[in-house]
Amino acid sequence: MTRILIFSDTHGDKAGIEQVLPLVKPAVLLHLGDYASDVDDISYIFPKLEIHAITGNSDYRGSAPGQKMIEVAGKTIFMAHGHHFNVKEEFKDIAYGREMRVVTYGQGVGADIVLFGHTHIPYNARQGDIFVLNPGSASLRAANKTYAVIDIFEDGAIRADIHIIPKDL
Repeated sequence: MTRILIFSDTHGDKAGIEQVLPLVKPAVLLHLGDYASDVDDISYIFPKLEIHAITGNSDYRGSAPGQKMIEVAGKTIFMAHGHHFNVKEEFKDIAYGREMRVVTYGQGVGADIVLFGHTHIPYNARQGDIFVLNPGSASLRAANKTYAVIDIFEDGAIRADIHIIPKDL
């Protein structure tokens, strides 16, 4: 099994990453923007950890791309912060069965998993053959600081979960 830990919208609040990382023990750490630089120091503490980050609308410097395709354990993952796909507005329409452009784009590029942030609202669903996930926000601004974990099993099965960062950690 390969475990992926996903954060978004940390906005400078690295505490959640630092608290959760040793508990989850992922093979891969992903940050979906809005202070993507919050994972920079992690590579020094965990040098064997595979780390990927993209920028969001609050990332004014840094060399991370605005979106990215990666492959982990044989699965193709499309990462986007979401602001270029208007996810805040389109997120409201999910309840009406409308598909978001970020998902349509992910399908078009052959993604098995589409990850986005920006809304600060956790979301975990399967749309057709694609897993769609927003880990929410791990920022102090969030009522409940959240993160996501994806497990990819040897047989190709995927399990995706959203978790609340315990306040007592």
